[in-house]
Amino acid sequence: MDRFRSVRVTNVPKRTKHHSSSKVIPINDKRQHENIHIESSSDMTPSTISNHAFQFSSGAIDLRQENKDKKKIFPKGWIISIVTLLILIILAVGIYLIIHFTSRTASTTNVVTPSLRWNTTGVTAAGVGGSPGNNSSQLNTPADVSVDFSNTLYIADYGNNRIQKWLSGASNGTTVAGQASGISGSNATDLQHPAGILVDSTGNIYIADTNNHRIQFWAKGALSGVTIAGTGKPSTLIEMHILVYSSRSIRNIFIIL
Repeated sequence: MDRFRSVRVTNVPKRTKHHSSSKVIPINDKRQHENIHIESSSDMTPSTISNHAFQFSSGAIDLRQENKDKKKIFPKGWIISIVTLLILIILAVGIYLIIHFTSRTASTTNVVTPSLRWNTTGVTAAGVGGSPGNNSSQLNTPADVSVDFSNTLYIADYGNNRIQKWLSGASNGTTVAGQASGISGSNATDLQHPAGILVDSTGNIYIADTNNHRIQFWAKGALSGVTIAGTGKPSTLIEMHILVYSSRSIRNIFIIL
């Protein structure tokens, strides 16, 4: 389909001597709209015919060139903006995924800071406060304590010449070394003012039997102890000793004289 440029035809009435035919006067106008004036010898009202709407179709006319001329060129600025936006979106998604998976796989290490401050609202774990005695619920001048892996207390009951085993939350203890009555002695079944104690991982007890000048080994559940250091006599080098530390890995005992 082709469209001609707009042409206007003006019919101007004009009488002549020789004939009454219309006379067409072309005007050399190169503008888009060309006007053609027609002089007519007949009596006619001047009129203008506009050819804006005239169209015709022909299969012989090549319309490809016209379509190319009418084709709109997509602005390059929009293409650059769209590509930049896509790149930014991809980068944002990538950063989010990295942060998300890194935070999920990161391990947290808790650092425990020990506090040595005394709790003013302490709870009595063994014995009766302010009431010394030799009953199973009482202690008399406890000198040392050891705790096993089950949080059971082993107390060197110095004034009662015995070692008391005190379960967590219990209201009384059980004598595991020495005499439950509190009587002192120098026999293998006795203790005299035990001042130090240590319990190993198997429940064996190491006792600093102070006034007997010896270190007693008391196996778990045994009714008597075995002297592993000292002779029981004050004339030896071990006249006064307190058990300090026992190395469980090499089973050595360190003693303060």
